[in-house]
Amino acid sequence: MYKILNLNKFFKQHPKYPFLNWHIDYDEYCAINLLLLNIVKLKKNTSNDSNWKFKSSYINFRIDGSEGVYYPFGCINHDAQLVLSLGTPRNDEKDFFSMSVSLEKETFYWEAYKYDEVNSNQKFYYELNIYFDTQYDEALLKVDKILDLFFSKKIDELQKLCGYYENGNFSELIIE
Repeated sequence: MYKILNLNKFFKQHPKYPFLNWHIDYDEYCAINLLLLNIVKLKKNTSNDSNWKFKSSYINFRIDGSEGVYYPFGCINHDAQLVLSLGTPRNDEKDFFSMSVSLEKETFYWEAYKYDEVNSNQKFYYELNIYFDTQYDEALLKVDKILDLFFSKKIDELQKLCGYYENGNFSELIIE
């Protein structure tokens, strides 16, 4: 069995799994972040890059509101100029995809960190956003594969996996 599935199986034992209230409940926010962090650690350990930092700390949704926040977990590597954001469904969404993947060339991070962190002429960071439902093993296996490609910096192969899956149908990638 894949490590990612074993990890998720462990978290399924939590009484609040799948943590659909992470945007309003601090305990669920911590639990989903711990799950997502450990998913990344499974892959990052196979990567040569160890210079990853959290993109942001806890967002206090009770004060700031949760509108527009879909990725509770994010990390950044300035040396590799890569950004990773992972998100999961929330109970206040009317419809959500079983999985959505986007890869963008993002200049924001280069502009923000060019004097402090960046040692490259590449004037953008690759930003990978993965939004997925942890209740689907197929989504977890796709996340596993996508993270392998991301940490190996196989950008061309990653771009072929961008799009979304609906209603638990993981055989049909919808590309916009």
